Amino acid sequence: KKKTKKMSAPQSQVHKIVLTGGPCAGKTTSLRKLSESLTAHGYRVYLVPEAATIYFTHGVTVHDLKTDEDSLEFQLALLNLQLQLEDGLYKMAARCGGKAILLCDRGLMDARAYMKLETWKKMIADNNFTEDKIYQRYNQAIHLITAAEGAPTFYTLDNNHIRTENLDEAIALDHKTRACWENHPNFFLVDNSTGFEEKVQRVLTAVSNYLKDVDLNH
Repeated sequence: KKKTKKMSAPQSQVHKIVLTGGPCAGKTTSLRKLSESLTAHGYRVYLVPEAATIYFTHGVTVHDLKTDEDSLEFQLALLNLQLQLEDGLYKMAARCGGKAILLCDRGLMDARAYMKLETWKKMIADNNFTEDKIYQRYNQAIHLITAAEGAPTFYTLDNNHIRTENLDEAIALDHKTRACWENHPNFFLVDNSTGFEEKVQRVLTAVSNYLKDVDLNH
């Protein structure tokens, strides 16, 4: 009896971009605008949600993280969830048959901003990662600077009940997060030197310059 040959789906090229930044930086709006514009230009867009938000909106609170051991267990849970979300969506994107892009709401490197450096290094080593290997998972890393730095009158946490940082805390966290990603070979920094609409447009321009086949602002 002749064996039936299994047909494999054509593998699409998948781009993977991570957006990160400090609190109240415009990440959510930028992700929405990117998704809308990329879709209009013929891309299949796959959105990777922020792993920490999934936990914090489903019962976990900061009060659960009382000890270093609690915090490490939480970061390990985030790491595993982030990997599952990214890798699962990447596999589906690769099978879509067209131009595909993953937009990640934060990425694996963000965890370093919330951990002691030696704990972070041990955690990634125990999971067979180095920072370079993590960078290689993303084609581009875009960091949006918190409004607290450069546009403090627009800094608000009203649209994010999980966040509690004041201005100084937001700036400090922004710097820590920026340091996590600034060694990425395709790192792009978006400051508050313009109005908010123009800030979002600069994010779209950065992605356009990376992709080279679209102008996402038009």
